Amino acid sequence: MVQSNADVWPLGKNAAMGALAVAVLLGIFDFGDRMIISSVFPYLKDAYSLSDAQLGFLSGIVNFALAILVVPTAFFVDRWSRKKMIAIMMVFWAAGSGLSAFAGTFAALLCARFLIGFGESAYTPATQSLLAASFPMRWRTTALGLQQYGTNVGCMLGLAIGAFIAAHWDWHDAIGIMCIPGLLVGLSALALRDFPNPPKSESGAGQSWAAVIRTLLGNRSLVCVHLAQSVMLCYGYTLSIWYLTYLNRVGGMDIAVAGSFGVLFLITSSTSILVSGPLNDWLRSRSRVLSIRVIAVLVAVGFAMNFVALTCLEPASGLQIFLMVAQNACTAPLIGLGFALNADLTVPAMRGTSTSLMLVMMNVIGTGCGPILLGLLSDELGGLGNGLTVLSFCLVITSALYFYLSFRYQRDLPNAL
Repeated sequence: MVQSNADVWPLGKNAAMGALAVAVLLGIFDFGDRMIISSVFPYLKDAYSLSDAQLGFLSGIVNFALAILVVPTAFFVDRWSRKKMIAIMMVFWAAGSGLSAFAGTFAALLCARFLIGFGESAYTPATQSLLAASFPMRWRTTALGLQQYGTNVGCMLGLAIGAFIAAHWDWHDAIGIMCIPGLLVGLSALALRDFPNPPKSESGAGQSWAAVIRTLLGNRSLVCVHLAQSVMLCYGYTLSIWYLTYLNRVGGMDIAVAGSFGVLFLITSSTSILVSGPLNDWLRSRSRVLSIRVIAVLVAVGFAMNFVALTCLEPASGLQIFLMVAQNACTAPLIGLGFALNADLTVPAMRGTSTSLMLVMMNVIGTGCGPILLGLLSDELGGLGNGLTVLSFCLVITSALYFYLSFRYQRDLPNAL
C-alpha cells in the first residue's frame, strides 16, 4: 500500500519527536522568562524608581527586538541550518537572561532584555521550519500547536516561580532562573536531524532576501493568515494582560482572587490549544478549507459571547467570567492552525522567512500595539470595559479574514507542501 504525502514522516518519526521536544521546552523556558519579569514588577518599580510606562516598555522591549531582527536572522535559517541557528541564538538568549539578574540599572536591564529578543528572533522561525518539515501533513497542526502550548505552560510557570522566588529569596535570583535550562535545551538542538537545504535551482532557494520577501507578500492567502493572527492577538493577548486589572478595577474583585481567574484564563487557552491540534488535523485530513471555515465560525461565536459578557452582564459576575473564558477557548485554536497554514502556503526554502514575517506582524500589531491601544481607548471612552468592548471587534475582523481565506487558499498553495 502506497503512503500518501500526508502520512509520510520526512525525517523519521524519532527525529520529529526530538525536534518537537526541543521546541516545546524552548517555548516553556522562553515565555517563563518573559512572565517572570512581569511577576517582579513591584520589586523593579521600587529598586529603580520606575514609572508604569517604563515597566511596560521593559516588558515590551523583547517583542520590539524580535520584530526588528526576526526577518534578517530567519533568512539565515532558510539558507544555512535550522539546528545550528537554534543553538547559536539560544546562547544570546541565555546571555540576556543571565545578565538581567546582574543588571544594576534600568538601562542595563533594558539592554539585557533586548538581547533576549535578539536570541528569540531566530529560534522560533527555526523550530517552526524544522517541525513543518519533520511531521507529516496530517500531524502538522498538532505539532505546531504543541509548541504554542509550551509557551502557555511557560507563562503559568513563570508567574508562579517568579513570585515565589522573589518573595522568599531575591528578585534578582528570580529573573535569571531560566538561563541555564534554556541554554542547555538550546545546545541540545545540535543533536537534532535537520533537513538539507534545497538546491539553488529550486523555488525560493536561490533568490535574494528581497526577492523572497516579494514572493511571500505576493501570496494573498499567506498575507491573510499573517494579518488574521496579528489582529486576533491584538485583542486576545491584550485581554490576557489586562484581565486581572479589569476584574479588580471594574468588577471590584480582590486582587488575589482576580489573579486566580487570570491563571484560569491561561489554563483555558493552553487546554484549548492542546485539544484543538488533533481535532484540526482530523478536519484538515478531510477538508482543509472546511477546517478554515470552522475556525472562522468559532471566532465569530467567541466575539458574540465576549460582546454579551462586556455589555449586558455585571462585571466580574460568574456568568460574565464564564462567557469570557469560553470566548478564549473558541479563539485560542487559531494560533496553532495559523502556523500550520503558514507552513502550507510556503515552500520549505522560505518557511523560516515566512514565519519571521508573521512574527513581526504578531509582535507589532498584536502583542506590541494591543495593550497600548486598549489604554488609549480606556482613557478616551471612560473605562476598561468600554475599551475592551471596542477592541473586541478585532475578532470580527479575524473571522472575516478567515472566511475570505477559505475561498483563496486552494489557488495560492505552492507545489511543495
